[in-house]
Amino acid sequence: MMCRGIRGATTVDRNTEEEIMAAAKDLLEKMIAASREDTIQAPAQWYLFEYFLRKLEGSILAVGSGNHDAWTRKVAGIDKVADLATKLRGVSTGQGGRITLRVGDNAYPI
Repeated sequence: MMCRGIRGATTVDRNTEEEIMAAAKDLLEKMIAASREDTIQAPAQWYLFEYFLRKLEGSILAVGSGNHDAWTRKVAGIDKVADLATKLRGVSTGQGGRITLRVGDNAYPI
């Protein structure tokens, strides 16, 4: 699979959630079309995950992981989601984790 041009493929005119998500969708569709398989291999998935976390840095409250991440952590002792969250000075909720955002006297469970 070719990953050349990832940065160019995700350039957005406005730094809005809609623009970033549209660029992400376009990029993933191009990668799938260029792939010989209908899947994106794990190293490319982690690269994209870190890339988009960096693009959204400062806009994300926390990063959660899923079932497969939890099994990888349990079996292999690897928690890439938590590692990337730490690397980017973020918070990892773990698999199925929740946070409570407090704004003034208001609490918002997420």
